[in-house]
Amino acid sequence: MPQTILRIAGPSIFLIGIFIWMMGGARAGFSNTSIVHVQMDEITGIESKRYEDGFVPGIEFVAIGFLGFAVTLGAAAFFENKRQS
Repeated sequence: MPQTILRIAGPSIFLIGIFIWMMGGARAGFSNTSIVHVQMDEITGIESKRYEDGFVPGIEFVAIGFLGFAVTLGAAAFFENKRQS
């Protein structure tokens, strides 16, 4: 029974990590706690950056999801079914 639950939970954890990452914009870098908006001055043509509070999830969400996947499948290997002879 615990083996089946862990085998289902492992891929679920991985898919949740990918889902959070994709919904946040699928950023290939690390997470950011501020969002950068680049503005161009109409007259001079100079670019300026404006920072806004916000959270953008990074690739570590996928890595943490994969780590959870690996740990749960590894734990499921220890709960092998005992065969009766």
